[in-house]
Amino acid sequence: MFDFKKNKKSSGDLYNSILKSLRSWQLIALSLLTINLILLSSFIVLANKQRVVPWIVQVDEHGFEIAVAPAEQVSAVDNRIIISRIGRFIECLRTVVADREAQKALVEWVYVSIADSSAAQAYTTQFYRTNEPVKRAQGGLTVSVEVKSIIPISANTYRAEWIEKIMKTGEIISADSWTGIFRVAISSTRDIKSVIKNPLGVYVMDYTVTRNFN
Repeated sequence: MFDFKKNKKSSGDLYNSILKSLRSWQLIALSLLTINLILLSSFIVLANKQRVVPWIVQVDEHGFEIAVAPAEQVSAVDNRIIISRIGRFIECLRTVVADREAQKALVEWVYVSIADSSAAQAYTTQFYRTNEPVKRAQGGLTVSVEVKSIIPISANTYRAEWIEKIMKTGEIISADSWTGIFRVAISSTRDIKSVIKNPLGVYVMDYTVTRNFN
């Protein structure tokens, strides 16, 4: 004779067993999900903390590069490096070449040498709007720059003088003398683009340019 009560009890036990097993797998899945979320959060934190640390490099008498120390450990940047940076900034800012890609590289170098949201950035943007180098080159004009002197006049301010030769189809049509006052600041670099083009973090904060008429 078939025992309905016994069969009902067995079915209940089977259901409870399946339910417990399901709950166990749910707990395991939830635990794995929690661990994955923790790991993902850790990776994100580590990724945000990663940054490039520039190093000071010197070249020995044989032409080999020697790493000296992280740039962030340097308390002061050599004044000659600042002067070199300003000189290069002037050349890139005022030079006009016929090659479009070369001109683009000059403009990029200028902006990587300027502090964000600074007076120098606003002044430079306005200069390029009124003296667009590509259009000048398309009109047959090129400009070469020869820096004559750069001298410090205070802790962070330098006075520079240079000659700009404007040429049309290879012939010099003018050679003008210019004077500029440049204020700089030192800030550690973080992104790879700045490390490559401005490893010591010498940034132009503000500057004025005046043509010499004497």
